[in-house]
Amino acid sequence: SASECNCGIQLVASGMKNIHFVHGLHNDGFNICDRIAIASAWMNNPDWSVFLWCPKEPTGEHWEKLKAKVPVRVMFVDDFKTWNGKVVPKYQHRADLIRHSVLYAMGGVYADTDTITLAPFPKEWLEHDAVLGREFCGEGTIGLCNAVMYSKMHGQFQWKWLQEWQKFDGTGWNETSVQFPWRLHQENPGLCKAVDFEMLGFIHCESGKYWEPNYSLDGCVVAHLWRSYHTPRMNSLTEEIINKKENVYCEHASKYL
Repeated sequence: SASECNCGIQLVASGMKNIHFVHGLHNDGFNICDRIAIASAWMNNPDWSVFLWCPKEPTGEHWEKLKAKVPVRVMFVDDFKTWNGKVVPKYQHRADLIRHSVLYAMGGVYADTDTITLAPFPKEWLEHDAVLGREFCGEGTIGLCNAVMYSKMHGQFQWKWLQEWQKFDGTGWNETSVQFPWRLHQENPGLCKAVDFEMLGFIHCESGKYWEPNYSLDGCVVAHLWRSYHTPRMNSLTEEIINKKENVYCEHASKYL
């Protein structure tokens, strides 16, 4: 609503810190991992404001339990199907466009809902124009992953990135969201801080470690679960399963139920 959006902008103007999530562009409900993603971010950073950008407010048990614990602000945004006159068929790309626009306008941390925050955001992040995690597989760098990002309000890195999005024609996969920011980082040294493990945790090539015991996430601030690789497992989780703490994810997630 306009009142909610205006409130969000006023919060930024008064110097408050912001955590952003995007939800509801895909018909997958609001599940326990979404709840833990948002709860863990706020519980580790209770002096930050939490915003959920979505076409309509979620429903269900896990949404109600989240609202009872976390002061999350619902920010309504259209699930647009075109961008600059081009059709954007993939909801992932529509979510990309929202997250970058919001980060540029308001600043703060953006995180996907298949993440878990394990520690307070480092104060050092706020000293940079942008902070992103490096995505790689083996020795080769794929890019900078936009599943987790810090950006200053009106940051130059996000601005340059948004200029590239203006050319987006609705096709491809990660060319603009992952490959381009790596190139932008190389061409503008010092503008963005690229980190390993601190953001993202186990990269997709090793994301099976989240579902096994005895792997350490020490040094990781926000871990990304790579939902597309583990959807059935994540959808099968319950509070009872998580509280058994039989794998790395459940061990940490149990703290935020």
